[in-house]
Amino acid sequence: CSFLQKINQEFQAKGISHPNIAEIGVFMGGTSMMFLFLLENSHLYAIDNWSGTPYAPYPSLREAFQKHTEQWIALNRITIIDSDSKKIGQWPEPLLNLLYIDGDHSFVWAKSDITCFIPAVKPGGYILIDDYIPPNEVVAAVNDTKLFQYFKIIRMPSLEIRHDGLTYEKLLVLQKKEEK
Repeated sequence: CSFLQKINQEFQAKGISHPNIAEIGVFMGGTSMMFLFLLENSHLYAIDNWSGTPYAPYPSLREAFQKHTEQWIALNRITIIDSDSKKIGQWPEPLLNLLYIDGDHSFVWAKSDITCFIPAVKPGGYILIDDYIPPNEVVAAVNDTKLFQYFKIIRMPSLEIRHDGLTYEKLLVLQKKEEK
């Protein structure tokens, strides 16, 4: 949360009063709510292939998401895209200030999410990639797409030793290099 507050302050300092966010892999909206709450006046493109999967007490995960985020839906701060990145295809126009990738963590899907949505990130915009835990398929997809050529590293995941044992911080944070 503190990192998102810093991003929000940066957006405000740059005059970005209505940041656009895309979240791939929304599930029931826990992270979505955090983005919408902490990034003031943001608009979220909620992208998931909910597929009508039941989840108690809701008939579907999509319905659970809509219930959890209904206050932001009512304010037109959410666009729901019930699909996957392969069907959506590449977003060629840079309109995103922040992209959060937390979809299917296989190499093929992670690479598809990166390839389809990276062109949509504005210069100076952020990409957050969940489950970046070497060695795994998400790391392989990031390396295969050569993200580090176009984005600078803001925060690499790291091992942490906590009172309950070893844990791994798994969020990779990158910022798109400004155009010259």
